[in-house]
Amino acid sequence: MPRVTLTEAARRVEAERQRQERVRRIVYTAASARGYDMKKLSAKAGLEYQSLCRWLRGAAVMPLAGVVKIAEVLKLDDQTRAALMGSKTRCRFEAEYREDAG
Repeated sequence: MPRVTLTEAARRVEAERQRQERVRRIVYTAASARGYDMKKLSAKAGLEYQSLCRWLRGAAVMPLAGVVKIAEVLKLDDQTRAALMGSKTRCRFEAEYREDAG
């Protein structure tokens, strides 16, 4: 199969897509671990349900205050909060996480 070279713009789009997918997985997994669905999470965090859904789909940008509210409601540790903000270090809600790596 021929190798396709991505343009810089395509690389940025793909990196953003992967980042958004990672955030989505972390939030869904953390909420599930606490027994919350997205409606309950949005209510506890004081966010509109539709806004939360748009943010998780990548169709909107969540303000930092919203991310902080979600992190507080889910009682996320510092490493998980850093992962939501773009840290390369894996958090406990990701399959590739190793506790001794942190």
